[in-house]
Amino acid sequence: MGTTDLAAKHEAKDVAITKRTETNAMILLLSSEPIVRSVMKEILEQAGYVVLATGSFGVAVDMLTCGAIDLLIPHPYIENVPGHEAAKLMPA
Repeated sequence: MGTTDLAAKHEAKDVAITKRTETNAMILLLSSEPIVRSVMKEILEQAGYVVLATGSFGVAVDMLTCGAIDLLIPHPYIENVPGHEAAKLMPA
């Protein structure tokens, strides 16, 4: 399942997605704070990264298991789950 399909599955309001090119790394930003997601997404995109941003642990799990994520930046706790738990789901 591609990242666009995941965004559709979880409704656009839960996922901010940017078109990925072959040369851009894809970063998943997982934070329960909308302002943090917004600011960090903008900064990372200006630096040339493709950024997926979500405040949902479930959405993050789906995105991580699709294998398209190069880097995860998690909030310490999201939906009462430690951020490092999401990191365990990243493919090696």
